[in-house]
Amino acid sequence: MNFAKRSTHIYNFNSEGDDRDLKTMKKKTILHVVVTQSFSYVWIRLLLMREVDTCATDKDGYTAAHYAAEKDDLEMLKALTTKVHSQVKLPPSNVEKIHANCMKALTITEKFGRTVFMLACCKGAINCARYVHEQQSYNNVNLTTVEKSDSRLNSHDSDAYGDTSLHYAIAHNHKNLTEFLVNECQSDVNGGDEKRPSPLDIALFNRNTELENLLLSKNGKSRFQIKRESKKRKSFEVDLSLDMERLSIEQVDSRVIK
Repeated sequence: MNFAKRSTHIYNFNSEGDDRDLKTMKKKTILHVVVTQSFSYVWIRLLLMREVDTCATDKDGYTAAHYAAEKDDLEMLKALTTKVHSQVKLPPSNVEKIHANCMKALTITEKFGRTVFMLACCKGAINCARYVHEQQSYNNVNLTTVEKSDSRLNSHDSDAYGDTSLHYAIAHNHKNLTEFLVNECQSDVNGGDEKRPSPLDIALFNRNTELENLLLSKNGKSRFQIKRESKKRKSFEVDLSLDMERLSIEQVDSRVIK
């Protein structure tokens, strides 16, 4: 579908007030489609002014902001979260409502318990992670943490498995992201589920001395020793003999050979 046809499709889809939150079979809203299909950012702004639900989630629990962070599309994420300009002809109360909803979307967790910030860290999308962290200061709200069912933000920042953003960064040996989390975000170097390896355990497993020293300098602790397990492969001769045993010999009728 070319851009003109896609643009017309969006306009028709959103021309009726009740259609703006319709979902596809995968529970994606029009806002999800615009982000995943990389439409022009202007369409996002138009949809926001129509008060499309930025907190709507698809079957994977992703908001539109999750998809922007997953692709490390900083401009797309900005389009989803930047406050509507005061010169736009909307009642001030509507502008505040739209912006509050955009900020709330950043705290929603997908099916594995990851916020937009955590997903950005998991994917190594440091630009988006840094941007979300900056919004925390601008809007006086903690956007790097998880929203509980009581709608209040809290300090719990582990995913469904008990791992944190710092676990992700160290697992991928992402030095810049790790330093950002430790030094700028003040992430707990001993965070996460106590029954799972700590960030330091992962650094030791990866044999990343640089990250190991960084964590130790911040009083990082080891909880478990992660071991590498490998099965000894059979020798080539053994494999060959087994293959030979599986071979069968059949008499060939010379008459069928041309």
